[in-house]
Amino acid sequence: MFIGSFVSHVELVWTVPECVAFMERLGTFCRVLLFDKAGVGVSDPVPRVRTLDDRAAEIEAVMDAAGFGRAVLFGGSESGPSSIFFAATRPERTRALILTGTFAYFGFTGWGDLDCDPSKLREHLVPEMGADYTPSVAQLARWQSWARAAGSAWGSGEATKALLPSVRLTRQLGMVERMSASPGMARVALEAAFRLDVRTILPTITVPTLVIHARDEIIPVQEGRYLADHIPGARILEVDGKDHVPWLSDPDTILTEVEEFLTGSHAAPALTRRALRTVMFTDIVASTNQAAAIGDERWRALLHRFNEITDDLTQRFGGTIVETTGDGHLITFDGPTQAIRCAEALRDGAASVGLQIRAGIHTANANWARRPSAE
Repeated sequence: MFIGSFVSHVELVWTVPECVAFMERLGTFCRVLLFDKAGVGVSDPVPRVRTLDDRAAEIEAVMDAAGFGRAVLFGGSESGPSSIFFAATRPERTRALILTGTFAYFGFTGWGDLDCDPSKLREHLVPEMGADYTPSVAQLARWQSWARAAGSAWGSGEATKALLPSVRLTRQLGMVERMSASPGMARVALEAAFRLDVRTILPTITVPTLVIHARDEIIPVQEGRYLADHIPGARILEVDGKDHVPWLSDPDTILTEVEEFLTGSHAAPALTRRALRTVMFTDIVASTNQAAAIGDERWRALLHRFNEITDDLTQRFGGTIVETTGDGHLITFDGPTQAIRCAEALRDGAASVGLQIRAGIHTANANWARRPSAE
């Protein structure tokens, strides 16, 4: 049972190649169930702050509907505490617990804390959490900045950009925010997170527990260490990364550890490593002449818009931009089909802003049908 945060949409997740690859790998040794919590994504809005009892009841209802008698709970972000609560109150239905990028105690008592001096806030938290587990002043300031954006600028992409710094398209992140929750629902979710405190529950957990945390993500790694040290028998996996989701912060390491944790062994190689690689080079036709004709300012604006189009389409077709060369890009794909479709979409995208591009596509696997170029 993958229990995500309030930035969730069960349809949109399948347009994110990294998430798809992550879930497919999980699916090689598990049956995977994703759902949108009440008030999130395609689920109905809720009129009030959800309690831990409410969230646990939602998890149980989804399990019943899917025929899951006992499940591994994979809880991330603010869904970690509800997963912990479920495991503590329903151990007979919990096979194991995996916690990623989450916490036992948010540390804020309300919206007023977001404007507090972070050094004063840390002084308040040290007696409650202990010096080893209390975030630094810089970490608290970063957390406050994110929470302010989530509470006041939801829909702009600013809040999710802080969660996922490796994703470059703020506009696309704004769309994800708007599809996941309304501004009101985002505030309700944050208010619920402010009230969460499952510290006293941690010693009662009896199921095997794995804690995963990226060292430089928005939720301080000290929170993950606190969980691992206070849940009996829990082990922790710290990975390098700044992103708040496991499919962007060292997913191969995480998936290998999860598979070994659940099955006692792991298969190799991982699905996220593929032999077939395709490279696409693009450039704008007659770019020098166009720049001279329309002037530097308009040309820079046009290039900026086309770079946004290229970023968007590259992500849509599962590619990675390796390098940008003024009026061109070097992009890699897992196979030629995605590259050709991306090139065709880029051609149309360029035409929509009055540009024409050339795209050369090369693949290392001769068994695939090759198309040297698409214009």
